[in-house]
Parts: sequence; C-alpha cells; structure tokens
Amino acid sequence: MDFEAVNEGQTRDILSVNTMLDGIPVFYLGASIAVLGVGFAVLIKFGFLLAVLFIALTSVGIIFVFGRSPSKQMERVGKPTTYMDGRPSLKFDNVGMPVMAKAKKTDPLRRIQDNFCLKTYGQFEFEGATIGFHLHHWNSREIKIAFMFDVLGLDPTVTPAQSKQQLNKSNQKICHLGGTDLKAILDIRADCSGPLIATATSLGKATDALTTAQLQSDAENLQSLEAEGRIAKSRLLYQAKCRLRLGGDYDTPDSPADVVFEWVSGFWNDTVAQKVMGEAYQSKEQWEKAIFAAYTNSYRRMTRMLTGAEGLGHKIQPLTAQELFDWDYAELHEESIPIPQYTRYDDLGLDPNPVVSEHHLHSLGVLFEPEKGKPAVPQFGESLAYLPSKGKYVGALRFEGLRTIPEVQDSTELGFIKFLFDTLATPGELFLDARVVTELLPIKSGLTRAILEQTGRNSIRKMGDAAQRKELNPIALERLEETKKNLEWMNNGNRPFWVACAIFLYRDSVDQLNLDLDALAQKLEGTKAVKITQKFEHHWCTSLAISAAPMLTLPGGGNHLYKTMSPRVLPTLPQIHPAPMDRRGVLLIGYDLPIPFYLDLAHTFPNHTLVTGKTGAGKTMLMLEMTSYCQREGMNVVGFDFPPPTGKSSYEPYMATQEQINVSSTYQPVDKATINVMETPDVSWIDDLPKPGEPGYDSQQPTHEEAWKFIKRNKLRILKAIALGEAGQSSPMEDLLIERALGLCFDAFHQANLERYTKASIAPFGSEEAAQMPIYEEFVAFAKGWLKQYIQDNDCGPDLQRTFENLQLLLEGVIPTALGDSINGISSFDANVDALILGLTNVDNDSDSLVYGVAGFDLLIRKAMNGKRTLLPVDEGSELLTRPIFAEMGRVSRQLRPQVAVQHPYRDDRGRNPAEFKLFVQGCLQPPE
Repeated sequence: MDFEAVNEGQTRDILSVNTMLDGIPVFYLGASIAVLGVGFAVLIKFGFLLAVLFIALTSVGIIFVFGRSPSKQMERVGKPTTYMDGRPSLKFDNVGMPVMAKAKKTDPLRRIQDNFCLKTYGQFEFEGATIGFHLHHWNSREIKIAFMFDVLGLDPTVTPAQSKQQLNKSNQKICHLGGTDLKAILDIRADCSGPLIATATSLGKATDALTTAQLQSDAENLQSLEAEGRIAKSRLLYQAKCRLRLGGDYDTPDSPADVVFEWVSGFWNDTVAQKVMGEAYQSKEQWEKAIFAAYTNSYRRMTRMLTGAEGLGHKIQPLTAQELFDWDYAELHEESIPIPQYTRYDDLGLDPNPVVSEHHLHSLGVLFEPEKGKPAVPQFGESLAYLPSKGKYVGALRFEGLRTIPEVQDSTELGFIKFLFDTLATPGELFLDARVVTELLPIKSGLTRAILEQTGRNSIRKMGDAAQRKELNPIALERLEETKKNLEWMNNGNRPFWVACAIFLYRDSVDQLNLDLDALAQKLEGTKAVKITQKFEHHWCTSLAISAAPMLTLPGGGNHLYKTMSPRVLPTLPQIHPAPMDRRGVLLIGYDLPIPFYLDLAHTFPNHTLVTGKTGAGKTMLMLEMTSYCQREGMNVVGFDFPPPTGKSSYEPYMATQEQINVSSTYQPVDKATINVMETPDVSWIDDLPKPGEPGYDSQQPTHEEAWKFIKRNKLRILKAIALGEAGQSSPMEDLLIERALGLCFDAFHQANLERYTKASIAPFGSEEAAQMPIYEEFVAFAKGWLKQYIQDNDCGPDLQRTFENLQLLLEGVIPTALGDSINGISSFDANVDALILGLTNVDNDSDSLVYGVAGFDLLIRKAMNGKRTLLPVDEGSELLTRPIFAEMGRVSRQLRPQVAVQHPYRDDRGRNPAEFKLFVQGCLQPPE
C-alpha cells in the first residue's frame, strides 16, 4: 500500500512519524541500548554466560510483548496517527484495513466513536454478485460482518389464508438463523422529492403545449400533497449480522450470551496468547477466511431464507458498498457523496489496495462530518436527540413484550403479519416520519429449556405449598401455564429469541414529538410499549445500521431486550411493504400508505390492465390519465366510451380541450358520425422498408401479401358481425359456409375496385380522391350479384341457396337502420389523428354495440399498422369483451402489440374481476393466426 499516495498533499502536516536510522523505531532503539547497558553491568558482576542469557531473554520478551515481527511492528508505529487539523485520519493496519484514530476528548465526535466499532465498508465481487457489507471489529478477535437487503415485502392486500401460510413459513425459517442476528428497518418519511424531480425532468423535455400544461398541473398537485403531508416514501431493509472470531473455526455463536461464554473460555487466547499470536490473527489470510465464512454461512443462508419458496418468499436486492454508505450518510446529511473507502473481496481474496476516494478520511468520521456549516453529530438528551443537520427531534417507544395482537378481518394470523404496518399506515391515522427497528437474536435452546423446566418445578412447588395452606397462588399458576406453553412450542421446533423492537418518531418540535409519542403509545395499547426516557444516545446509536451492538443494549452491561418464543417474535418483524409497479408512468398514490406508484402502459408489453372499482372511485379519471400519458409517450389512442344514460361524457370535453391547443385528437359519437367499415389503410410505407441485404432489414418486417391478409381477415370479422351478430346461424357448418362466402366476396369486391382503393387510401382526408373510397352500400349491391353467380357456378343445392338468400337479406337489412347510417358512407371524420375516442352514445342494441366495437377495433388496427404502438381504452364497455369474436380480434392484434385498458364497475361487494376481461386477454396472449 502506497501510504504516501493515499495521504498526498497532507504529509507535511503529519505528526508522530517517529522513525530514524533507516526506519528503526525509536522505541526499539532505546530498548536495545537499555538492554545492552544493563547486560554490560550483569557481565561485570555475574559473568559472560549470565549476561548473554539476560540479553537474550529480555530481547525475546520485548518481541513477544510488542510483536514477533519487528519490521511489521515498525511499520505500524511509523504510520501517521493524527493530522494537525484534528480530523481523524485515514491510516491502515498491516493487512491494509482502514483504521480510525481517536478524536480529541473534547471533540463531539469522540462520543460517537465510542459507540461504534466500524472498521470498514466492504464489497464482495464473488460468483457474479456485487454485495456490500459493514465490517465491525472490537477487542482483539471479535468481528461482525453485516449485509443489507432492500426488501419488497408482502402486498398490504394479503389475505387471511396467505398470512397463515406466511406465518408458518416465517416461523420455521427464523428458527434456523444460527449465529446470525436479523435486523429489520421499516422507514416511512413524508417526502415528495422523487415524484417532483421526475416531473421536473419530464417538464424540461416537454415540447408541446399539452405535455407542458399537464406536467405543470401534476407538479402543483404534488406540491399540495406534500404541504398536506399526504405523500410519503418508504423503504424496508433487512440486515444480517454474522458473528465470527478471527482465527476461529467459524462455528458461529448463537447469542450475545454465548459470546460472553466464549470470551471467558478463551481468556488465555485473548490475553497472553494474543500477544504471541497477534500477528497470526491479524493476517490477510485470517481476514479472508472470515469474510468467506460470512458469505457462505450467513449471506447464502439469509438469501435462501428470505427468497425461497419455503422461506419468507420476499423479493430482495443486496446493497452494494456505495448503497450502504448512502443509507448511513443520509441519516445525518441531505446530499450524497462517494464512499470514502472500502475493501474489496473477490475470487482471488482480499484486494491488497483498498478503494479510496478523494476524501482521505475514515468512513466513520465522514458519516458524522458537518454539512454546509451544520453539525452532523446529534445533541443528546436523556429521552430524545436533536439532529442539527435535519432540524428534527427524535424520540422513541420501545417494546417490553406483546400482550395481545388485534385481529384483522377476524384473523389472528393476519393480525400478526400486519401488526406494525397497520399501526403506522392506517388511513386517516398515519404516523409518517417514523422508523420501526426490530432486531432478533437467536438463543440456544438447551439453556432455555433447562430454565423453563426449573421454573415449572418451582411453580408446582409453590402451588403445592399454597394448597397445604388452603390458599391459591395465581402467580405460580400463571407461570406454570406459560412455562407449559413455551415448552410445547419448543417441542414443536420453535426457538427462543432476544427481541429488541422500537419505533422512532422524527418531529419539528419537542412538544409535537411528545404528543405523537403519547398518541402512538395509546394506539399500541395491546402491547407493553413505553417511552424511552433514559440513555437515549445509546439506544439511537444501536438502532443504526452501522452499529455492531444489538439495539437497546447498554455499554458495560444491561439492556432493554425481552425474551420470547419465535411465534411471538413475528409481529415485531416488518414484512408488509407495497411493491413498486413501474419506474415511470401515471403517478398513483397508495391507499394504506401514501407512497407513489407508477403505472406504465407505454413501455411494457404485454400490458392488459383492468381498472375496477365502485361508482365514483375515479376509474374514468385514471383512464384519462393513462390516455394522456400514452399520448405524451408518442402512442396512438383509439378508444371506446360508453357514456351514462344522461349522455354526458368525461372524454368529450377532454378531447375538445386537446383540439383547442392543436393536439391531434377527436371525439366522435357514433350516433352523429359515420365510420366507413369498407375503408382500408394505406400500406405504401411497406415499399420504403429496407430490402434483403440492405442496412436495417428485419426478417420479421411485413410484406404486402401479409398486410393484405391481415386487412382482409379484419374486414371479414366486421362483415360477419354485421350479418350474423353473436348468435350465428343454426349450425356451425352454415356459419363456416357464410364466413367463406363473405371472404371470397370481399376478395372479388376489392379486386374489382382496386384502383379506387389504391387512390383513396393515400389521399388526404376530405379530398375528391378520398371520397372515391368504396362504401358498405356498394359492397351489398356487389354481393347480391356475386352470390347469385356463385350459386350458378357451383350448382348449389336448395339449402345453400336459402342460406345465401338469408345472408343477402341480413346485409341489406342493416342499411335503413341507425346502425346503417353510422357505417354506410364516407367517413365523416379524419381517423388520421393521434387520439380517437368513439362515443357509443344511445346504443341499446347488443348487436349494434358489437358492430360499433368491431368497427372501432378496425380503426385501431388501421392506426397500429403505421408502426406506432396503440392504446385501446374501453370505458364501461366490458360487455364487448364477452363476445368471442372480440377475443378472436385480440389474437389477430397480438402481433401489433396494442396496450389494452378496460374500466369496469364492481360486480359484487367482493370486487371480482369480470371473466370476459380474462377471455379477451387470453385471446391477446395466444399466438396470432
């Protein structure tokens, strides 16, 4: 390690570089002169042999006490210890691990240093994974290696049955923690910075009036929510702290009590033998063994426990060294900085050169450095702390045990799983700016069983003594029952734990802090929750992720932990946390916990979305938001709106507003507009696609033949819906004959009018050429002659003749109806817009609504064929999706990748999803024909 390079620019300020004579430490030089002087006196008085023996024994003793390797001891003594400016310096031990010099006793940082034993941050680069960790080191050999995970957790809508299953799995897995302590941190803060930054970023990229206006409105709404404390951010983290000993066999101890027993049993090693073997413990090889053991014994086991199907089943993401530092640094600072230094471990072992940034200070010192003139070291009182850098007061409630857990939906198991989440995230009673910290420390079962058995015997004896006096001893009876219950739990595979659980609140004033702590204590009436009123400094420090000591423990002994069995541990372990949906999109605010969610229909596929809820819940407004977002992302929109009987549509004024600001949009009520169902799209763009061998050529790109096949299939479905509706004919064979006849007839009609179709499809809307597009009435007239000719040419029997005659009557019968007015003629509006909403106003006939829906879907297909993604919103029109023909169109459209959003009211109080939506989605997900 090049220490000169590490401390470049400050070496002139270094004190205590006490070396001379080519690097021999002054201490060894003085000791050598003293030993030789005394040895000379012994030589004169007692003779040569005793003088040599004295010098040899004294020299060996000095080396044993101060290091077996004089060169390495010299290196340690010769390293810088303090800087002139008083800041704790970055120095390194013989292994290359960072070491932090003690701050001055008058420095506020000195009190903080005494609470932590953080040696360094570290990071695995192992088996393709990047995993950060805290490395703690105290005494001579005791170490802890702590990993942290972001946890998505269970959804708040977990059912009683799911919670029962989760409770059983969780209990089984935490009973196998072994020598690993588990710490959980659920952090909920009133914060709107994330959505505001995202909105500001999008606003900076906005180029049109619609996007600018909508994003400005979004920003104003967010600022209003932030001012009212109605939006938050939350994070659930788990930390696994693996206890190890340098030079040990890595049979990890099971509890802090076991650490004490090991310390007593290893007294010789930790006192006398450590002086002799200190260099063996403090070696690169021993650190590598310890880190690898933590990875194999703790990290792997913890990930299996958290993610496995038979484990807790959570989705987790391990934090890197930088992410760990970011979390710790954010405790007392507003901005983030690069991690000062960390140690890397990979397949080849420890990197001999730690990664060091330009800060040149030990990470622990940087975590408590001032920011923008504000001190970061908290100001502690007996029952609270003030964080100057945040301007917040913090206090806490701690649990002394759980008496009762309230049931949720008549389920005890759901009450256990949702206990902490419901405490903080109940709508209307939110406790934002709060943090739940839980630490579970497994205890060996043998000693606990012996204590319980002795407690049972004592209780029986006391009850017997009371019976002889003809009295009752209710306390002994209660203890006996509790003992029996605990022993039964242990016999069923459960395990005892030390539990530390506290809820910290952050407030702007002391009065508000005390008021909210009292309110929270009342809400936790079923528990032994008490306010922390003494030694708050130690409790706050041990709640942090950088603390090696268990939370609620005190220096020099003493703690506020409580012992209980594993089933009663689980209510204190946060497992509920809403999982994020998408990284961008329409902003939604959670119900239980007001954190932001994003719904992105524009960049994910497949994406078939059902919006369901009671009347007035905001389904249509969400559909409008999704429509607007997809427009901003460059998608086309072709949708169906089924206005209420009053005829008032939420979409019509919205689309009119878009038209006023020159956005390419239109709303067309079908009772006032005409849709030419015989119109075909322009596919001349296919000619401009790269040819085989040219740059950009894609073997999957469409050809004219494929496009025509696609268009024909869609037109056939429209004609079939017009002629047959949903019921069809009396037999599948007749349906098949009619479908084949319509297909052949349309082929012939298109070929006979090919020139008109070609010119009209590429002509601008409203031009004379566009008015040449064939219409439905012309097709019906053509079909009449074509069917007669088909009967003659193929010598059809009476039954088939009768079927074709009925088909002709059905086709002709539509023309004089309201439906015919809407589909027979040149389109009365330009469909070449970015957003088109069809209002199915006053459509009472199911068959008519089916035709309108299929005709509208034809517009969707025509829009999608231009290469752009297309959104299909259906508002209150889920009855369309009950039709198998619509599901068939879903399969056809799959290769065009439309996004589907359906709004549907509740069918019953349980809000069951309509089966018809599933039908259409399954159609969209099946392979295209």
